[in-house]
Amino acid sequence: MAVFLILLAFLGILAIAVAVSMSAHADALQAQAAIEAARAAQIAAAGQAVNSALLTALVVATGFTLLAVLIVLAYLVYTRQKQQRTGKWLPGPNARWGRVDDAPRPVALPQGDPLQQLVQLELLRYLRQMNTSPVRPSLPQREAAYLPHPEEDEDDEPLW
Repeated sequence: MAVFLILLAFLGILAIAVAVSMSAHADALQAQAAIEAARAAQIAAAGQAVNSALLTALVVATGFTLLAVLIVLAYLVYTRQKQQRTGKWLPGPNARWGRVDDAPRPVALPQGDPLQQLVQLELLRYLRQMNTSPVRPSLPQREAAYLPHPEEDEDDEPLW
């Protein structure tokens, strides 16, 4: 019986040792799981921080872009209103939606070189002369023979 009690005590001590060992192993696994969960939470928090930073940058960039567009539109509206003149409309059916201030002004001669002014005046005189009297090209004698003579045309009376 003594051997039985010793054996029973030994088995009891062995059971307690195995239970303590298993409990320590379970605690180690639980600690490892907590560490992995903490790493996952840290990665998720870093991802959320990056996401928040990028979203903030996007909102700020969109705001600046919208502000720039509004400034450009306001500038365009301001310059357009500044360009519109408040004057009277030109009278008549051929005014072509013109205003009195927009009427063409006579071209002034260039100020400066007198020789350039003289050349410009001669050019204008030549153009006026071309507009008033048409120039008839001189034809060779062979081709002039086939044209009607003006004396013959003056005697003819109109047909109608």
